[in-house]
Amino acid sequence: RSLRDFGDVRRGDLGGYIESESALAHSGQAWVHDAAQVYGPNARVSGNARVRGEAWILGRVDGDAQICDLAVIAEHAHVGGRTIVCSDEIVSGESRRPLKPARSAAMRSAGPRGLC
Repeated sequence: RSLRDFGDVRRGDLGGYIESESALAHSGQAWVHDAAQVYGPNARVSGNARVRGEAWILGRVDGDAQICDLAVIAEHAHVGGRTIVCSDEIVSGESRRPLKPARSAAMRSAGPRGLC
């Protein structure tokens, strides 16, 4: 449950599943929406990152990253910057920090309206 208002999240809004309080930063505008899940010993969402849909986060997501749909961020992976990971992508063991937003093939075909 959100403890404060920020962005499109209002105090009291219910988010997705967070295994422990330390898995979601209280500073910035990080948030886990919908049926998304953040769990495991290395799981952390911070900065202004957003996780939506049925995404699973077992690694680190920060910056302005957007994770959505059925994407999986594996235990030792780190996604940050302005990266967008959507569809059924799996990121494992590598950092992703592009200068421009990255989009999956499904998102490229959807056009600009298809952002998370």
